[in-house]
Amino acid sequence: MRCAQCNNWIPDNGNFCQTCGRQCSPPLESGSKKGLSRGAVLAVVVLLIAAVAVVLFVIIREHANTQGMPVTNTINRTADSAVAALQSRKVERVVLISKPFEVPPLMNRSISFSATAGSVNARVEGWFRAAGGRGNDIEMTVRRDSENGQVVYATGRVTVGDHLNIPISPQVIYHVVFNNGFSMVSSKTISGDLQLVAEHY
Repeated sequence: MRCAQCNNWIPDNGNFCQTCGRQCSPPLESGSKKGLSRGAVLAVVVLLIAAVAVVLFVIIREHANTQGMPVTNTINRTADSAVAALQSRKVERVVLISKPFEVPPLMNRSISFSATAGSVNARVEGWFRAAGGRGNDIEMTVRRDSENGQVVYATGRVTVGDHLNIPISPQVIYHVVFNNGFSMVSSKTISGDLQLVAEHY
């Protein structure tokens, strides 16, 4: 490099000009560039994540302490409550159809039922099949209050009604009605497995 005062050459490892005696700063080496390496940046990121985790843990613990119990007790109590609710659940099942029966022509057959008070998720579920006549079909409806009451579910004329899951309200009298009124001559035989299902806690 050259001296800034007298312009004479100075060795790269020299700190003073040998001609005029001026102090000179050596050039920066390529390896001394300022800035953080990738490893240093990664270490900073890891430290920040660890700090955030510690802060979150402290916040959760403080919240649990304000409720009067440790964090582990809070988690255990929640899990215990869920298990207790499942264990106390009782499922009520009332069979509506279990054996085949006949519906004469121009007639219907009605089965009444009701879910008890306090029932949860009450429903009619199961399947049925009709046989007889040319169409092997029947109309099935679920009605409120009477055989001619409000229709809450209807299949139309079908041979099979399957995967039935018909929600109902507790303490209401319902009727499952199998109607063969459209058939002038043929009786229909109905078989299947139809049940009232309700849960109690």
